[in-house]
Amino acid sequence: MKDNFKLLNNVDMDLDKYEDLNIDKDKLKKKMRTQIKTKNKFKKNISVAASICIVGIGLSSVGVLNKSLAYNVPILGSMLQMIQNSLNNNNDNLLDSYTEVNKSFSKDGLTVNIDKVVYSNNQIFMELELKTDVPFEESKYAKTIVHDPREQFADSLELVGRDWEFSINNKKMQNYTFAYPRFHYIDEYTLKGNMLIDFKPFIDESNEYDIFKMEFNLEAVDYDRETHEYNHIEDINGPWSLEFPVKSNISKTKTIRPKVTQDGITVQKVVLTQTSLNLNLSSKENIGLYAEVKDDQGNILSGAGLGMSSGDTYDGDYYLNNIGQDMKYITVLAYKENSNGSSELITEIKINLK
Repeated sequence: MKDNFKLLNNVDMDLDKYEDLNIDKDKLKKKMRTQIKTKNKFKKNISVAASICIVGIGLSSVGVLNKSLAYNVPILGSMLQMIQNSLNNNNDNLLDSYTEVNKSFSKDGLTVNIDKVVYSNNQIFMELELKTDVPFEESKYAKTIVHDPREQFADSLELVGRDWEFSINNKKMQNYTFAYPRFHYIDEYTLKGNMLIDFKPFIDESNEYDIFKMEFNLEAVDYDRETHEYNHIEDINGPWSLEFPVKSNISKTKTIRPKVTQDGITVQKVVLTQTSLNLNLSSKENIGLYAEVKDDQGNILSGAGLGMSSGDTYDGDYYLNNIGQDMKYITVLAYKENSNGSSELITEIKINLK
């Protein structure tokens, strides 16, 4: 197998300035949408470097040498935390998309259990558990867990998987992004954690329960604190394969097709779920189109997993600032990318959601 960690380690950048995350978030989000121009179809096993860059902060090298960085940036970390808190507090806003799964798959001394799942039109959030037959640190899976090298995040662990595949109702996800599942120890045999997957909506019709399937293999790695590199040790082949029904809330998803045009920019479609907003824009010209979205309180919605631009169209995802956020309207700020890399605001379009 190709050593993916050599690829990750060869990126030349300085992460020190991101250590305490004292960053200009608005500028960072603009940078994300300027620099991420993805193809219409991701590879099914999109690399963690790319996925974390897209989910996390969108800069082509940030989040590569230190994969855990992205989790602590609000764009990714806040949504994970919001969903987790909502589950812990029995938030009514997630009743239509919450499933108690308790489904396990065991192979070679490792059991992966899916506890709870939140499923919406373009997101899957999972609570997971790993359990080994012998103490985890003594098992062959000990090196599949990466410790965050920063001291203040010593309890933050990531499971290094590969060859990920996800499907819903036997339809394979093609456009998606995610970060490795994150865990903490419950006892010497057990780790609990969570995972969030963003994907472009591809299920138009849904059942009361949709069937979600995931498969992956594992990779043993080692972190060298002197060279600050992740080194591949060996592949641990599975696959670990889990298939289970998840309660569908697609019928609760709100779709608006305003087709409002202003200054040459048309808002084609807005899709609102309990946790996110999807926006489709088009332009009369090939301008490197991208957008920001403000809620009815003037707050900018965080850029989420996937922002796709083909020059005259833009398809972007945004996290809501609150679970089940009830917005009367949004304001779409459409930008064009200039040849020198700078961005220019073209127009602001108000879209009623009621």
